[in-house]
Amino acid sequence: MSNKDKILKYLSSVESATLEDICENIDATYFLNAKKYIGEICSRMVNSRRLIRPKKGTYKINPSYRKGCKPDTSNNPKLF
Repeated sequence: MSNKDKILKYLSSVESATLEDICENIDATYFLNAKKYIGEICSRMVNSRRLIRPKKGTYKINPSYRKGCKPDTSNNPKLF
């Protein structure tokens, strides 16, 4: 499981969390400066609109990210 998936899984269990809470509760294997690297991951997830940053250092899941995602079945051939 990637660190992005771990962050999303943790944030789905809580409404919002600070960067320190995320660092403590996910199992990230960084030797030094885990807070910096997890902060960079969260920042990239904000830029890709997976997370929302209500204020500095606080993150929550964007509710509209998965809202319209459905698999496209119009191009799939029918076998029978």
